Amino acid sequence: MVDKYRLEPGDLVKYSEFVNVIDEQFGNTELAKTNLSQLRDNGGVGDAAARVQQVLDYIRWAVTSKRIFIKPPLQDYDRTNSNLVTREQFIRVLDNLGLVRNEELADLLCKRYARSSNPK
Repeated sequence: MVDKYRLEPGDLVKYSEFVNVIDEQFGNTELAKTNLSQLRDNGGVGDAAARVQQVLDYIRWAVTSKRIFIKPPLQDYDRTNSNLVTREQFIRVLDNLGLVRNEELADLLCKRYARSSNPK
């Protein structure tokens, strides 16, 4: 998955693709309920890919049920309209929205959506 989002070296996160993945959840509440129950049952335990998927499933559920807009806060940091923000900005937005408060999970998300293999 890292190769899918890798464009060139740097410490930027391609947030537009992250938002698109989250937006896929809208309109399918049964999938959201299933994902949430799986997250609760597993306790967040698993390999990195499974944990990232669980975090994304939780974010999808939270965005759908609480009607949270993710893109506008991320766009506030994107002054050049390049659809890229720094890792710290990405984590700050997720934390401010109450979506990801765990540093380890935030790091996993950054690794998945980073433009390079260096998540910093």
